[in-house]
This record gives sequence, structure tokens and C-alpha cells, in this order.
Amino acid sequence: GAAIQGGILWEGSAMGGALVAVGQQTWDLVLIDVTPLSLGIELEGGSMAVIIERNTMLPAKKVKTYTTVYEGQASVYIPIFEGERPIARKNNRLGSLLLSGIPMAPAGIPQIDVTFKIDSNGILQVTAMDQ
Repeated sequence: GAAIQGGILWEGSAMGGALVAVGQQTWDLVLIDVTPLSLGIELEGGSMAVIIERNTMLPAKKVKTYTTVYEGQASVYIPIFEGERPIARKNNRLGSLLLSGIPMAPAGIPQIDVTFKIDSNGILQVTAMDQ
């Protein structure tokens, strides 16, 4: 879910002069939906690759490109996490996806775009596509 970060802005007496004159104050409240934790994937070796950093305003969309680790790798398993720790398994696992049908190629040649998209309701959608 999304955290709500609030900010209170005071409109000085020049803008709210009439109300200030009778002893009242006016306040504008600005609410900003943000991601409470960083969102990312687990890389080979167990590290967490952050795709959307915590406190990113919603809605948000980020794309990062990754590649295969092994020669002739036809599929990629992508675990999805939220959290701030550098080791993925120490964060909260949200789910995973499997991208298959990658054409046979040497390691490091396929380009895989991983997209994280969060709508204004805080719903996360993760997609992966081989270029």
C-alpha cells in the first residue's frame, strides 16, 4: 500500500488577510501518496535491485534493463520484493514472475526490460519483456 505524507502550508497574512484580521488562520493541506518501502527484484547472488525507491510519489512507473546470466538461458525467474535491506531475502517478498521464450544467446546478450508500475490506488503491476 501507499503511505500518506502530509504537508501543511501556511498562506501568510497577505493572502488570508481578512481571516487573520479577525483572529482566524487558514491552512492548506497537501496530501501526497508515496511508496512506503523500496520495490525491486532479486538478482543472481541474492542482492536486491531497487527499481522504485521508497517515498516515490504515486502514480509511478520505472523501467530497468537486465540480462541473462547463463549461456542459452531460455527463461528468467524474477522474485519481487519490498524493503530497504541490500539482501533480497531479508525483505518482504511480494511475488514472482517467470519470463520464458527468450531466444538462445550467449550470456549477457538478451536485454530484458522489467517495468514496475504503481497506480494512484497503490496497486503494483510488474511486467518483464525481452527486447
